[in-house]
Amino acid sequence: MEDGELILYRNIPIEVNDLTLETASSSFLNLGKNSKRNAIRTTKYTWYNWLPKSVLQQFRRVANAYFLGISILMILGSYATYLFRSPLDPFSTIATLVMILLITSCKEGYEDLQRRKSDKVCTKLQLNISSV
Repeated sequence: MEDGELILYRNIPIEVNDLTLETASSSFLNLGKNSKRNAIRTTKYTWYNWLPKSVLQQFRRVANAYFLGISILMILGSYATYLFRSPLDPFSTIATLVMILLITSCKEGYEDLQRRKSDKVCTKLQLNISSV
């Protein structure tokens, strides 16, 4: 480290009012246990809301909403035969829809885990601030 340089961590907040090397270093050194960290977070999900949120996101796609509607009509045709009769088994369409939703949700969960790992790396990066 050169003379006049200060290493700051990205996740430690520092007041910007009148920031000099002396105030920055004293603010950096005097962080108490109650100070809040400023960590980067770009993830969409947590472990408990991943599946419901992901499945609801899947129904924004027109194709998934269409297949849900077809599945509901096929169930009505199988069990309420006085409305109309469905020649196909409704569970074949429902099983296909569930498999597509599950595979896509798992893919999104994996991508979200990768984003979380990347966020941890970015949060721990060191920044060099040199006096100009």
